[in-house]
Amino acid sequence: ELRTTGYPAGSIADTVLTHLTQEALARRSDLAAARAAAQGAAHERSSWTYGRLLPDLGAEVSPGFLGHSFDSGEKSFDASVYLSWSIGPGGLADIGRMRMSRAAATLASIRVQELEAQIATEVHEAHAAARAAAELEAASARSAEAAESVVRLSIDRDQRGIGVAYELVQATDAW
Repeated sequence: ELRTTGYPAGSIADTVLTHLTQEALARRSDLAAARAAAQGAAHERSSWTYGRLLPDLGAEVSPGFLGHSFDSGEKSFDASVYLSWSIGPGGLADIGRMRMSRAAATLASIRVQELEAQIATEVHEAHAAARAAAELEAASARSAEAAESVVRLSIDRDQRGIGVAYELVQATDAW
């Protein structure tokens, strides 16, 4: 009879692995750092793509006097408001920086996916190793039970006079 310990194949094991994987993904600091870097890269990408559409707004006020001296001149007051955009490198239509920021965001996203896959693999491997260790422990316990049974039977046979002394020595060595 073959007995195994651990979870049966199917939904319970999948649920446990899913829960363990989610917990590992939530607790890993390297993954949190990679996700923060990906968010920063995505923010920089949107900044270079859409942020340059916002104009620079400025205002200027210039009070003064016109004339030969302050006493005889007219008062003057000039005010202006302006909007400006930069076009080209560092401003609107800076294709190079837009492509570079898009590539950096994509690369950061790929790094997050790689780390998530690596962590999931580590969880699955650790879970499989734990199950294998539990099954090995159970097999060792069954083997010890069988050896104890053989020793008891050999002792019983020896006491009844139907056993061979060598059989008892072999049973105790196996135990």
